[in-house]
Amino acid sequence: IPYVKIKSLLFASSFSNINPNQLNITAPPCQITTHNISFPNVQFGNPFENPAIGYGSITTYEYLLPSGWSLNTSTSNGVDWLPGSNNVTVTSNLANGGVIKVRPTNSCGPNLVRGQIREISITRPKPTISFSGNPTICSSETFTSTNIPAWVTTYNWQITPSNLGIATGTNPVTIEKLANGYGQLSLTLGAPGCPSYSYNTSEILPGVSELIFGSPAPSYYTITGYEPNGPGRFGRITMTVNDYGPGAIYKFYINNILKRTSTANTYGFFPEECDVEYEVSCIVENVCGPAVHPVGRVVFFPCVYAYRVSNVANSNLVLVESSSKKRDVLDIKVFDRMGNQKMSVRYAAGTKKVLLDISALAKDNYVVMVSDGEISRSFNIVK
Repeated sequence: IPYVKIKSLLFASSFSNINPNQLNITAPPCQITTHNISFPNVQFGNPFENPAIGYGSITTYEYLLPSGWSLNTSTSNGVDWLPGSNNVTVTSNLANGGVIKVRPTNSCGPNLVRGQIREISITRPKPTISFSGNPTICSSETFTSTNIPAWVTTYNWQITPSNLGIATGTNPVTIEKLANGYGQLSLTLGAPGCPSYSYNTSEILPGVSELIFGSPAPSYYTITGYEPNGPGRFGRITMTVNDYGPGAIYKFYINNILKRTSTANTYGFFPEECDVEYEVSCIVENVCGPAVHPVGRVVFFPCVYAYRVSNVANSNLVLVESSSKKRDVLDIKVFDRMGNQKMSVRYAAGTKKVLLDISALAKDNYVVMVSDGEISRSFNIVK
Protein backbone atom coordinates (compact mmCIF):
# COMPACT_ATOMS: atom_id res chain seq x y z
CA ILE A 1 0.00 0.00 0.00
CA PRO A 2 1.64 3.34 -1.03
CA TYR A 3 2.03 6.06 1.58
CA VAL A 4 0.61 9.37 0.36
CA LYS A 5 0.54 11.20 3.68
CA ILE A 6 4.25 11.67 4.32
CA LYS A 7 4.47 14.96 6.23
CA SER A 8 7.23 16.70 4.26
CA LEU A 9 7.72 20.22 2.86
CA LEU A 10 10.48 19.12 0.51
CA PHE A 11 8.47 19.68 -2.66
CA ALA A 12 6.40 22.76 -3.49
CA SER A 13 2.65 22.32 -3.35
CA SER A 14 -0.28 24.66 -3.81
CA PHE A 15 -1.52 23.56 -0.39
CA SER A 16 1.61 24.94 1.32
CA ASN A 17 1.46 28.40 -0.28
CA ILE A 18 1.33 31.21 2.28
CA ASN A 19 -1.16 33.96 1.35
CA PRO A 20 -0.64 36.83 3.79
CA ASN A 21 -3.15 39.59 4.34
CA GLN A 22 -0.69 42.07 2.77
CA LEU A 23 2.19 41.75 0.35
CA ASN A 24 3.54 45.24 0.97
CA ILE A 25 4.07 47.15 4.18
CA THR A 26 4.44 50.93 4.05
CA ALA A 27 6.46 52.15 7.00
CA PRO A 28 7.02 55.92 7.09
CA PRO A 29 10.70 56.81 7.55
CA CYS A 30 12.02 57.82 10.95
CA GLN A 31 8.94 56.43 12.66
CA ILE A 32 8.38 53.24 14.65
CA THR A 33 5.18 51.61 13.45
CA THR A 34 3.49 48.25 14.02
CA HIS A 35 1.96 46.04 11.35
CA ASN A 36 -0.09 42.86 11.49
CA ILE A 37 0.73 39.88 9.29
CA SER A 38 -1.83 37.08 9.22
CA PHE A 39 -2.82 34.27 6.90
CA PRO A 40 -4.69 30.95 6.99
CA ASN A 41 -2.61 28.01 8.17
CA VAL A 42 -1.22 26.05 5.25
CA GLN A 43 -1.25 22.29 4.75
CA PHE A 44 1.18 19.58 3.89
CA GLY A 45 0.76 18.59 0.28
CA ASN A 46 1.67 15.82 -2.10
CA PRO A 47 2.14 17.24 -5.62
CA PHE A 48 2.75 13.77 -7.06
CA GLU A 49 -0.89 12.84 -6.80
CA ASN A 50 -3.29 13.81 -9.60
CA PRO A 51 -5.06 15.85 -8.53
CA ALA A 52 -2.64 17.03 -5.80
CA ILE A 53 -3.81 16.49 -2.26
CA GLY A 54 -3.35 18.41 0.98
CA TYR A 55 -3.77 17.29 4.53
CA GLY A 56 -3.20 18.34 8.10
CA SER A 57 -2.59 21.89 9.27
CA ILE A 58 0.79 23.57 9.79
CA THR A 59 0.81 25.95 12.75
CA THR A 60 4.53 26.68 13.11
CA TYR A 61 6.27 29.33 11.00
CA GLU A 62 9.41 31.43 11.05
CA TYR A 63 10.19 34.96 9.90
CA LEU A 64 13.28 36.77 8.67
CA LEU A 65 13.03 40.52 9.23
CA PRO A 66 15.37 43.42 8.40
CA SER A 67 17.86 44.13 11.15
CA GLY A 68 16.32 46.19 13.94
CA TRP A 69 12.74 45.16 13.18
CA SER A 70 10.88 43.15 15.81
CA LEU A 71 8.61 40.13 15.61
CA ASN A 72 6.24 40.30 18.58
CA THR A 73 8.85 40.90 21.31
CA SER A 74 11.96 39.53 19.52
CA THR A 75 14.31 41.89 17.68
CA SER A 76 15.82 40.68 14.42
CA ASN A 77 19.53 40.76 13.65
CA GLY A 78 18.78 40.49 9.94
CA VAL A 79 20.33 36.99 9.74
CA ASP A 80 18.49 34.57 12.01
CA TRP A 81 14.92 33.39 11.45
CA LEU A 82 12.50 34.04 14.32
CA PRO A 83 9.69 31.60 15.24
CA GLY A 84 6.09 32.74 14.98
CA SER A 85 2.55 31.79 14.13
CA ASN A 86 0.18 32.68 11.30
CA ASN A 87 -0.82 35.87 13.11
CA VAL A 88 2.03 38.11 14.27
CA THR A 89 2.86 41.75 14.89
CA VAL A 90 6.01 43.24 13.35
CA THR A 91 7.46 46.53 14.52
CA SER A 92 9.69 48.73 12.38
CA ASN A 93 12.82 50.56 13.40
CA LEU A 94 13.62 54.11 12.27
CA ALA A 95 15.52 53.38 9.09
CA ASN A 96 15.76 49.89 7.63
CA GLY A 97 13.62 48.58 4.79
CA GLY A 98 13.80 45.60 2.45
CA VAL A 99 11.62 42.50 2.71
CA ILE A 100 10.07 40.26 5.34
CA LYS A 101 10.33 36.56 4.60
CA VAL A 102 8.02 33.93 6.09
CA ARG A 103 7.96 30.14 5.65
CA PRO A 104 6.27 27.16 7.31
CA THR A 105 8.26 24.70 9.41
CA ASN A 106 7.73 21.01 10.10
CA SER A 107 7.04 20.56 13.81
CA CYS A 108 7.97 16.88 13.64
CA GLY A 109 11.65 17.74 14.14
CA PRO A 110 14.03 20.73 14.32
CA ASN A 111 16.13 19.85 11.27
CA LEU A 112 13.44 18.96 8.79
CA VAL A 113 12.98 20.78 5.49
CA ARG A 114 11.25 24.17 5.65
CA GLY A 115 8.47 25.16 3.28
CA GLN A 116 8.16 27.72 0.51
CA ILE A 117 9.20 31.29 1.31
CA ARG A 118 6.74 34.13 0.85
CA GLU A 119 8.17 37.65 0.70
CA ILE A 120 6.45 40.80 1.94
CA SER A 121 8.09 43.94 0.64
CA ILE A 122 8.71 46.98 2.81
CA THR A 123 8.31 50.50 1.42
CA ARG A 124 9.85 53.38 3.33
CA PRO A 125 8.84 56.27 1.06
CA LYS A 126 11.08 59.27 0.60
CA PRO A 127 9.34 62.36 2.00
CA THR A 128 7.92 64.58 -0.74
CA ILE A 129 8.91 68.19 -0.25
CA SER A 130 8.65 71.35 -2.33
CA PHE A 131 9.64 74.94 -1.75
CA SER A 132 8.11 78.21 -2.81
CA GLY A 133 10.41 80.96 -4.03
CA ASN A 134 11.65 82.82 -7.08
CA PRO A 135 14.16 80.74 -9.06
CA THR A 136 15.77 83.93 -10.46
CA ILE A 137 18.09 85.36 -7.82
CA CYS A 138 19.15 88.96 -8.49
CA SER A 139 20.64 89.54 -5.04
CA SER A 140 19.00 87.10 -2.63
CA GLU A 141 15.87 84.95 -2.44
CA THR A 142 14.18 83.07 0.39
CA PHE A 143 12.60 79.65 -0.10
CA THR A 144 10.04 78.19 2.30
CA SER A 145 8.58 74.70 2.57
CA THR A 146 5.32 73.77 4.24
CA ASN A 147 5.87 70.00 4.20
CA ILE A 148 9.26 69.21 5.74
CA PRO A 149 8.58 66.22 8.06
CA ALA A 150 8.46 67.09 11.75
CA TRP A 151 11.19 64.57 12.58
CA VAL A 152 13.83 66.32 10.44
CA THR A 153 16.65 67.77 12.56
CA THR A 154 19.56 68.00 10.11
CA TYR A 155 19.73 70.09 6.93
CA ASN A 156 22.58 70.39 4.47
CA TRP A 157 22.11 72.90 1.65
CA GLN A 158 24.53 72.90 -1.30
CA ILE A 159 24.83 75.23 -4.31
CA THR A 160 26.63 73.93 -7.39
CA PRO A 161 28.85 75.58 -8.61
CA SER A 162 29.67 76.75 -5.10
CA ASN A 163 30.96 80.16 -6.25
CA LEU A 164 27.46 81.26 -7.30
CA GLY A 165 25.96 81.79 -3.87
CA ILE A 166 25.67 81.08 -0.16
CA ALA A 167 22.79 79.29 1.58
CA THR A 168 21.89 80.27 5.15
CA GLY A 169 19.13 78.93 7.39
CA THR A 170 17.18 75.71 7.18
CA ASN A 171 13.49 76.31 6.55
CA PRO A 172 13.16 78.96 5.33
CA VAL A 173 16.53 79.08 3.57
CA THR A 174 18.01 82.24 2.05
CA ILE A 175 20.19 82.06 -1.07
CA GLU A 176 22.53 85.02 -1.57
CA LYS A 177 23.99 85.58 -5.04
CA LEU A 178 27.76 85.92 -5.34
CA ALA A 179 28.17 85.61 -9.12
CA ASN A 180 26.12 85.35 -12.32
CA GLY A 181 25.40 81.93 -13.70
CA TYR A 182 23.19 78.85 -13.57
CA GLY A 183 23.21 76.63 -10.49
CA GLN A 184 21.77 73.54 -8.95
CA LEU A 185 20.39 73.66 -5.43
CA SER A 186 20.42 70.47 -3.37
CA LEU A 187 19.23 69.55 0.09
CA THR A 188 20.11 66.57 2.26
CA LEU A 189 17.93 66.11 5.33
CA GLY A 190 17.65 63.55 8.08
CA ALA A 191 17.77 62.91 11.80
CA PRO A 192 19.92 60.80 14.16
CA GLY A 193 19.17 57.12 13.63
CA CYS A 194 17.14 57.87 10.50
CA PRO A 195 18.01 57.62 6.80
CA SER A 196 19.24 60.66 4.89
CA TYR A 197 17.33 61.87 1.85
CA SER A 198 18.75 64.04 -0.93
CA TYR A 199 16.84 66.37 -3.25
CA ASN A 200 17.86 68.44 -6.26
CA THR A 201 16.47 71.67 -7.68
CA SER A 202 13.68 70.08 -9.71
CA GLU A 203 12.37 68.25 -6.62
CA ILE A 204 12.64 71.24 -4.31
CA LEU A 205 11.09 73.61 -6.86
CA PRO A 206 9.00 71.38 -9.14
CA GLY A 207 9.47 72.19 -12.81
CA VAL A 208 12.66 74.23 -12.21
CA SER A 209 15.78 72.42 -13.40
CA GLU A 210 18.22 75.12 -12.30
CA LEU A 211 18.38 78.48 -10.59
CA ILE A 212 19.32 81.66 -12.47
CA PHE A 213 21.81 83.81 -10.58
CA GLY A 214 21.72 87.37 -11.88
CA SER A 215 21.77 87.96 -15.64
CA PRO A 216 24.09 85.31 -17.09
CA ALA A 217 24.62 84.53 -20.72
CA PRO A 218 22.53 81.48 -21.72
CA SER A 219 24.15 78.22 -20.72
CA TYR A 220 23.07 76.59 -23.96
CA TYR A 221 21.93 77.62 -27.40
CA THR A 222 21.43 76.00 -30.79
CA ILE A 223 21.68 77.36 -34.31
CA THR A 224 20.12 75.09 -36.91
CA GLY A 225 18.71 74.93 -40.39
CA TYR A 226 21.33 76.69 -42.48
CA GLU A 227 20.77 74.59 -45.60
CA PRO A 228 18.86 76.00 -48.57
CA ASN A 229 15.68 74.02 -49.07
CA GLY A 230 14.76 74.65 -52.67
CA PRO A 231 15.64 76.51 -55.87
CA GLY A 232 13.21 79.31 -55.12
CA ARG A 233 14.02 80.08 -51.52
CA PHE A 234 16.90 79.94 -49.08
CA GLY A 235 16.86 77.79 -45.96
CA ARG A 236 15.94 79.28 -42.60
CA ILE A 237 18.54 79.88 -39.88
CA THR A 238 17.05 79.45 -36.41
CA MET A 239 18.62 80.24 -33.04
CA THR A 240 17.19 78.98 -29.75
CA VAL A 241 18.54 79.86 -26.29
CA ASN A 242 17.58 79.05 -22.69
CA ASP A 243 14.04 79.86 -21.68
CA TYR A 244 14.41 82.42 -18.89
CA GLY A 245 10.72 82.28 -18.03
CA PRO A 246 8.10 85.05 -17.84
CA GLY A 247 9.41 88.59 -18.19
CA ALA A 248 12.59 87.73 -20.08
CA ILE A 249 13.54 89.67 -23.22
CA TYR A 250 15.62 88.14 -26.02
CA LYS A 251 17.61 90.36 -28.37
CA PHE A 252 18.81 88.62 -31.53
CA TYR A 253 21.62 90.02 -33.68
CA ILE A 254 22.80 89.20 -37.20
CA ASN A 255 26.34 90.37 -37.94
CA ASN A 256 26.15 92.53 -34.78
CA ILE A 257 22.99 94.30 -36.01
CA LEU A 258 19.91 94.01 -33.80
CA LYS A 259 17.20 92.20 -35.77
CA ARG A 260 14.60 91.15 -33.24
CA THR A 261 13.61 92.01 -29.67
CA SER A 262 11.17 89.40 -28.44
CA THR A 263 9.70 87.61 -25.46
CA ALA A 264 10.22 84.34 -27.38
CA ASN A 265 13.54 82.52 -26.96
CA THR A 266 13.67 81.48 -30.65
CA TYR A 267 14.38 83.57 -33.73
CA GLY A 268 14.64 82.51 -37.37
CA PHE A 269 15.33 84.32 -40.63
CA PHE A 270 15.87 83.62 -44.31
CA PRO A 271 19.33 84.87 -45.41
CA GLU A 272 19.52 87.19 -48.39
CA GLU A 273 22.60 85.41 -49.76
CA CYS A 274 24.17 81.99 -49.58
CA ASP A 275 27.82 80.88 -49.69
CA VAL A 276 28.40 83.51 -47.04
CA GLU A 277 29.05 83.65 -43.29
CA TYR A 278 26.53 85.02 -40.80
CA GLU A 279 27.27 85.82 -37.18
CA VAL A 280 24.17 84.90 -35.18
CA SER A 281 24.01 85.97 -31.52
CA CYS A 282 21.64 86.76 -28.67
CA ILE A 283 21.65 88.85 -25.51
CA VAL A 284 19.09 87.93 -22.85
CA GLU A 285 17.63 90.45 -20.42
CA ASN A 286 15.75 89.22 -17.37
CA VAL A 287 14.41 90.88 -14.22
CA CYS A 288 18.00 91.36 -13.01
CA GLY A 289 19.06 93.23 -16.17
CA PRO A 290 20.86 92.33 -19.42
CA ALA A 291 23.48 89.62 -19.68
CA VAL A 292 27.04 90.93 -19.82
CA HIS A 293 28.01 88.95 -22.92
CA PRO A 294 26.07 87.69 -25.93
CA VAL A 295 26.10 84.07 -27.02
CA GLY A 296 26.29 82.85 -30.59
CA ARG A 297 28.68 81.95 -33.35
CA VAL A 298 29.50 82.42 -37.01
CA VAL A 299 27.78 79.96 -39.32
CA PHE A 300 28.47 79.37 -43.00
CA PHE A 301 25.35 79.35 -45.12
CA PRO A 302 26.14 77.18 -48.16
CA CYS A 303 24.45 77.21 -51.53
CA VAL A 304 22.87 74.02 -52.70
CA TYR A 305 21.12 75.91 -55.51
CA ALA A 306 23.47 78.71 -56.54
CA TYR A 307 21.44 79.71 -59.61
CA ARG A 308 17.77 80.37 -60.34
CA VAL A 309 16.22 80.52 -63.81
CA SER A 310 12.63 81.49 -64.61
CA ASN A 311 10.54 82.88 -67.47
CA VAL A 312 9.45 86.49 -67.17
CA ALA A 313 5.68 86.51 -67.61
CA ASN A 314 4.25 87.83 -70.91
CA SER A 315 7.68 88.35 -72.47
CA ASN A 316 10.50 86.69 -74.38
CA LEU A 317 12.86 87.20 -71.46
CA VAL A 318 14.36 84.64 -69.08
CA LEU A 319 15.58 85.77 -65.65
CA VAL A 320 18.91 84.19 -64.67
CA GLU A 321 20.35 85.11 -61.28
CA SER A 322 22.87 83.89 -58.75
CA SER A 323 22.00 83.77 -55.08
CA SER A 324 25.59 82.93 -54.15
CA LYS A 325 28.08 85.39 -52.71
CA LYS A 326 30.91 83.78 -54.68
CA ARG A 327 29.15 82.44 -57.81
CA ASP A 328 28.80 84.80 -60.77
CA VAL A 329 26.76 84.39 -63.94
CA LEU A 330 29.65 84.18 -66.47
CA ASP A 331 28.33 81.90 -69.18
CA ILE A 332 24.85 80.96 -70.43
CA LYS A 333 24.19 78.37 -73.11
CA VAL A 334 20.80 77.32 -74.50
CA PHE A 335 20.18 73.87 -76.05
CA ASP A 336 17.18 72.44 -77.83
CA ARG A 337 15.63 69.11 -76.94
CA MET A 338 18.05 67.30 -79.36
CA GLY A 339 21.07 68.75 -77.59
CA ASN A 340 21.90 71.30 -80.27
CA GLN A 341 23.34 74.55 -78.94
CA LYS A 342 21.11 77.46 -79.97
CA MET A 343 22.62 80.34 -77.94
CA SER A 344 25.83 81.16 -76.08
CA VAL A 345 26.38 84.38 -74.11
CA ARG A 346 29.29 85.41 -71.86
CA TYR A 347 29.20 88.08 -69.14
CA ALA A 348 31.71 90.06 -67.14
CA ALA A 349 32.96 89.00 -63.71
CA GLY A 350 30.67 90.12 -60.90
CA THR A 351 27.46 89.62 -62.90
CA LYS A 352 24.75 88.27 -60.59
CA LYS A 353 21.57 88.85 -62.58
CA VAL A 354 20.74 88.96 -66.30
CA LEU A 355 17.67 89.03 -68.52
CA LEU A 356 18.26 86.67 -71.43
CA ASP A 357 16.36 87.55 -74.64
CA ILE A 358 15.13 84.36 -76.38
CA SER A 359 12.89 86.08 -78.93
CA ALA A 360 14.96 84.57 -81.75
CA LEU A 361 14.13 81.02 -80.68
CA ALA A 362 11.16 79.06 -81.96
CA LYS A 363 8.45 77.98 -79.53
CA ASP A 364 9.69 74.77 -77.93
CA ASN A 365 11.27 73.24 -74.82
CA TYR A 366 14.88 74.27 -74.08
CA VAL A 367 17.67 73.62 -71.59
CA VAL A 368 19.49 76.64 -70.13
CA MET A 369 22.98 75.90 -68.76
CA VAL A 370 24.46 78.50 -66.36
CA SER A 371 28.15 78.42 -65.36
CA ASP A 372 30.78 80.43 -63.52
CA GLY A 373 33.66 78.43 -64.94
CA GLU A 374 33.81 76.03 -61.98
CA ILE A 375 30.29 74.70 -61.61
CA SER A 376 27.32 74.61 -63.97
CA ARG A 377 23.62 74.01 -63.52
CA SER A 378 20.96 73.13 -66.10
CA PHE A 379 17.33 74.32 -66.10
CA ASN A 380 14.33 73.49 -68.30
CA ILE A 381 12.36 76.36 -69.83
CA VAL A 382 9.49 76.59 -72.25
CA LYS A 383 9.04 79.35 -74.81
